[in-house]
Amino acid sequence: MPQQSDAAGFHSPACECCGGLGLRLSRRGLFGAALAGTAIAHELAAPTAWAQAAATLPGRGEFVIRGGYVLTVDPAQPDLPTGDVHVRDGVIVAIAETVEAPPGAEIIDARRMIVMPGLIDTHWHVWNSLQRNWLTDEAGYMATKNATAKHYSATDFYNSSRLAFAEALNAGVTSTYNYAHNVISPEHAAAEMKAHEDSGIRGVYGYGSPDLHPEGSQMDIDDFKRVHREWARRSSREKDLVRLGVALRGPRSTTSEVFDLEMKTARELGAPIIFHGGQSVRATASTAELKQKGYLSPNLTLVHFILATPQDRENMAANGVSLSYTTEGELKQRVGDAGGQLLHMAHAGVNVSLSFDGNSISPVDLFSSMRIAWDIATPKEGTSTEMLAPLKFMQCLEMGTINGARALGLDKITGSLTPGKRADIILLRADDLNMVPFANVDCAIVRSATPANVDSVIVDGRVVKRGGRLTGVDVEAVKRAAAASAYAIRQKAGGRLAPKTGVAPAY
Repeated sequence: MPQQSDAAGFHSPACECCGGLGLRLSRRGLFGAALAGTAIAHELAAPTAWAQAAATLPGRGEFVIRGGYVLTVDPAQPDLPTGDVHVRDGVIVAIAETVEAPPGAEIIDARRMIVMPGLIDTHWHVWNSLQRNWLTDEAGYMATKNATAKHYSATDFYNSSRLAFAEALNAGVTSTYNYAHNVISPEHAAAEMKAHEDSGIRGVYGYGSPDLHPEGSQMDIDDFKRVHREWARRSSREKDLVRLGVALRGPRSTTSEVFDLEMKTARELGAPIIFHGGQSVRATASTAELKQKGYLSPNLTLVHFILATPQDRENMAANGVSLSYTTEGELKQRVGDAGGQLLHMAHAGVNVSLSFDGNSISPVDLFSSMRIAWDIATPKEGTSTEMLAPLKFMQCLEMGTINGARALGLDKITGSLTPGKRADIILLRADDLNMVPFANVDCAIVRSATPANVDSVIVDGRVVKRGGRLTGVDVEAVKRAAAASAYAIRQKAGGRLAPKTGVAPAY
């Protein structure tokens, strides 16, 4: 059988046995899957195969982004229809109409482009990114997740996360909250954190419980404390790039004793806390109860909360609690008014941010999230929103940038183009077919832009995408490894999820 090898040790036999994969990995293969007979036997080449993967991230240097439309999302830093941004060692040094480039500094041509802060997602169950094409009309997200969650190895977590983060960076997302609600073991947690570091994306890793963990059983608090100790020993820059948080199940999905114990631990460690505010009557949290226990603070983000009451919104705003709203996901709920709740939250002064939830049910596309937010947050006659003003374009932009940074506790570091902040910057081609004719920049981004317009992406001063292509990541290897893990998980799950033989799509 003819084979082709690449530098990473992947071999691609011309067969149809892999349900669309058609490959095996040699002993040098990064992720340790192996071909056995006519199917992939998913096993680690070594217990720490994923841990030995070497990141090849671009270095941080000095450069000037020249001649773009600079959209700062900072009221104290005016936008510039034509301007320059100077970056040195990961820090935004200056923003002006013209910046004199120091000797040796690189020039990045941004003419006919929009230069703006990187987009920020605030709630993403990254581990199950492999399942996005496993859903059927009869078996949706929950059924698919429940059938497969226990079958992920630590290597699968690494592969799924690398796939997700590569897609995020490609789409202009420079920070995310990884809501890890299936931490099966310490090794699984370590694999996900390694994927964060190897991808170069900024964000928070929210350590959680195994999926479907009994409501009376606490998360692995001892291991969470151990991970926190190790994280605390890192350099300040490393801690800024990957912050450690905690993803709880919430007061309606655990006993009060377990919830209080987990909250107490998270608060003692100062970890950013996230849990679902609820998408159903049974699962909806009460901010009155949370307030009574002293749990409301700027360190807390509530997700969805589609049935929040006026009192809930008031409590959130008064205590600095953020909302993570999954616009596409909320539209599919059988209860509540997704657009009305979003509009009320914004008018109540709640810090509203946007999220994907899972890329099996929502696209990795914060441009569409901002666009849908603008569409649905419209006053409706005969409803409680009738007298409210609709969302403005800039409000939607803030939800996808600085508000997200605030929810992650990173607003002093990122979320706007401000001298002194870290350089998390994206460049959008304003002369693409779907973007012309160019006029109002906020309208163009919210109404017209898509991930396809993202020309360049910079995270912490590293240019991780340039000229429309990711740098520092072997995209083909990431896709093949993800396909290998997906195939192995489907084999283990069996039933409707079992891979079909004789079918050979690209991956």
